[in-house]
Amino acid sequence: MFYAMVIEDSKPIARDIKRQVEAAHPRVRVTAVVYNGLEALQLLKEHPVDLVITDIRMPRMDGLTFIAEAKRLRPQLKFVILSGYSDFDYARQAIQLGVSDYLLKPLVQSELSTILERLVSEIETKRRIELADQIAYNLSQEDPNKAFEMPGHWQGFCLAVIRFGYFKTGNIALNREELEHHVRNHFSDLECIVADSPGEAEKIAVLALSEGQSQSIDENMMTFHAFLKSVHPLPFLAYSPEATSSHQIAPLYRMLSRHLDHQVKPGMPQCWYVERELYGNRMQNSDSFEERAKTKCIALIKNGRQSALEEELDALAKHWESTRASIFQIKAGLNAMFHAALPMYHPDMVDELLSTCESYADISRKAMDKLSPLMEQSEPRGQIIQQIDDFFRANLHRHINMQELSENLNYSATYIIRVVKQSRGMTPIEYFNKMKIDEAKKMLDSNENIMVKDIADALGFTNQHYFSKVFKQYTGCTPSEYKNRRTH
Repeated sequence: MFYAMVIEDSKPIARDIKRQVEAAHPRVRVTAVVYNGLEALQLLKEHPVDLVITDIRMPRMDGLTFIAEAKRLRPQLKFVILSGYSDFDYARQAIQLGVSDYLLKPLVQSELSTILERLVSEIETKRRIELADQIAYNLSQEDPNKAFEMPGHWQGFCLAVIRFGYFKTGNIALNREELEHHVRNHFSDLECIVADSPGEAEKIAVLALSEGQSQSIDENMMTFHAFLKSVHPLPFLAYSPEATSSHQIAPLYRMLSRHLDHQVKPGMPQCWYVERELYGNRMQNSDSFEERAKTKCIALIKNGRQSALEEELDALAKHWESTRASIFQIKAGLNAMFHAALPMYHPDMVDELLSTCESYADISRKAMDKLSPLMEQSEPRGQIIQQIDDFFRANLHRHINMQELSENLNYSATYIIRVVKQSRGMTPIEYFNKMKIDEAKKMLDSNENIMVKDIADALGFTNQHYFSKVFKQYTGCTPSEYKNRRTH
């Protein structure tokens, strides 16, 4: 519902305007009728409305003066001027004040209906954007369960999480405005809001539900998911039962996002109705075949046996396909394998590998593409890496740049960067930061009372905020979150 104030010094005319406004639009209700600008300004401080329809010539405070004062008080208000005078100077001043429209008395009902329809649409769009921003902001906070106001006429809502690709992060197929346009087209009988999520490859759709509508939403969701497959090769969608409070948005989002984490499979875009939490924060266990295969692969990587490794990876990929392993399980397996064979591998290496896989068969080939350059290191390069390792370990307590590293090792910066990238899959500075974060984790593990600031200082970070940012980049969580996980 949208609330209006009428300001008109003639009481009979004011009553007639109220009647005409409410007849002109079913969702506009006049909640205040006042007879001069000064009285209206006082009432507006305690009685917020969405739009004001005001005369110009009134006692005590005229309409134009009122609008100028009211805009200072409530800048987002919409104003329509209603006057018996077709005066150019009035119209010019109204335009300067940002008035939405200027109508002449007597009112023409069709003109009033058109204006109110436009203003309602503008207000509604602004409300949707503000609510979408509020949802996105709320989910980005450490305490995302804080309540906020939902549209008063919504009886309930359904939450959907739409992910493009296997992971929360990555390239997005549609921005928020484009996706909202398509959601509104496919759910034309429902009000909706689309918001950003903490991951740029995920969006959240909130669909208003009236009584009985939750029963018919399944078919629409499937149809909408079929449409998404026409704009992206790997769209995944999970949606919730009906909810009624903004308190529920954050836990529903976490439930749906975790469901996608655990259920997304290579090359198999799907749509799920998720009624309850199935996974929490627990990991999926690998089976005995996978464990044996990983052990073999680790030994083959360390011994540089590329041909045998390729065969073993093929067998592992076929096993994952036969068991319909999720991306979550495959990622955990590859991470364990890469970390054991290449202790200083880049944290995004496996994500980058899997994000380009369109089937289970792609996994072994893409893994070999990543591993082969790392297995072709010559002995001299191994010696250089050892020198870099020793230098970095001796200087974990301070900041190091490429010029200093080059001068101390007597190699060019270009050569060092190439060797470290081929050996570790990252730049020297990323590698150094990874060593620092590994050391930070050891400090957190060994002393639960240690302050995050003290760790940042000990490892040569310029400030605690930057340290926390780097820590999250390499571990997926903040130092405080890491400490909490260790203590629970």
